[in-house]
Amino acid sequence: MKDDKRYNKPFSHPRWHEPIGGKVVGYKKLSEEEQKKVHEDALAVLKSMGIKIKNDEDVSHEKEEK
Repeated sequence: MKDDKRYNKPFSHPRWHEPIGGKVVGYKKLSEEEQKKVHEDALAVLKSMGIKIKNDEDVSHEKEEK
């Protein structure tokens, strides 16, 4: 009975705050062309969801490589 009162707000139970577990089951190195295509596809999905991208060059991975 006490637990019911303590977690009466939506998403207040600790099960909603447990870290999501996961593990990598494989890895594939992408070529430069594939990486650019995946990047463009990801940007298109984000834009379709209404997420505004300030500058496509800001999120590019080319800067990290240099």
